[in-house]
Amino acid sequence: MNDSFENIDDLLLDRLVDGELSAEEYRQVLSQLDQMPNGWRRCAHAFLESQALEQALPLVMQTAPSCPQTEPAPTVEKSSNSGTASFRRMETLAAMAASVMVAFGLGMYISGADTPAVDMPGGGLTTNVGNPQLPPDAPMHTVAKPQFVYVNQWDGQQGGGMPIAIDPNKQYDPQAEWDTSWGMNPEQLQKLKDSGQSYQTKNRLIPVSLDNGDRVVVPVQDVIVYEKPDLPYH
Repeated sequence: MNDSFENIDDLLLDRLVDGELSAEEYRQVLSQLDQMPNGWRRCAHAFLESQALEQALPLVMQTAPSCPQTEPAPTVEKSSNSGTASFRRMETLAAMAASVMVAFGLGMYISGADTPAVDMPGGGLTTNVGNPQLPPDAPMHTVAKPQFVYVNQWDGQQGGGMPIAIDPNKQYDPQAEWDTSWGMNPEQLQKLKDSGQSYQTKNRLIPVSLDNGDRVVVPVQDVIVYEKPDLPYH
């Protein structure tokens, strides 16, 4: 038997699972799998790994249909190896993700936090921009700023809006260091360590544009908990 049939590497299986093979490569790999004693078992294992990883990292932050629109987080970093077989899934992560926890900090205004607003006829509200001409006896009203922004959370099966409180007294300072109070409770992280589970934290900011033109950033900390899987074919 040709040695190449025994040496379909994980990278080639990753490309098969991710649909990155050409038609000719696809036919060649299927032919090789047919001639390998454990070929199709390895192929099925690769598909299961891919499914498990997708379910372990399911959180998708986006705009609720009737709520403020989220924008790309300014701190998101793109890897230069993003096109290499899903980051060599298991090799890059070094373990299967068992769960993902997310902690949110209080939202902070970026700009427009001090823009006054006035009552309009019919009970509507509008932002007072450019010193509009008002009757001398018209009282000036300050409209309370939104107390929450909403993000959608998707757990792989269902989604739902999650309200995140805004701190009306705190302005976003891009020079300030990450506030540790925004993250997961240190006691919870210590419990993970004590139980022998490894984890990785990632801090990021989600900017949100409000309907009234104000902008808010929401601190987010992702905690990815890993378990070392039993992978007999890797």
